Amino acid sequence: MSLADEFEQHLRAFRRPRTAESYRYAVDKFEAFLDGGDIDPNVLERFARWMIDAEMSPGTVNLVLVGTRQYLLWRRRNGETLPDMHPPPPARARSVVT
Repeated sequence: MSLADEFEQHLRAFRRPRTAESYRYAVDKFEAFLDGGDIDPNVLERFARWMIDAEMSPGTVNLVLVGTRQYLLWRRRNGETLPDMHPPPPARARSVVT
């Protein structure tokens, strides 16, 4: 069982099913972004920029970042040594030109 599977199982015991699904989506996006790379202090900022460059909506970017932070905190609580990470600024809505 992968860490993502364990995290989802943990969430399903304490959260609503939709929250567990949303956070699992976040973890899957984060793992795709990492592609086996290391987690460093700036990873969340780079991840946010990657999602924005992929033209994900600001709401989705923020939701994915929340889920990813929860995943990383869960890993830390389970004994994994992770660096302190700099939180990215929230994604902003795009201006609509009329």
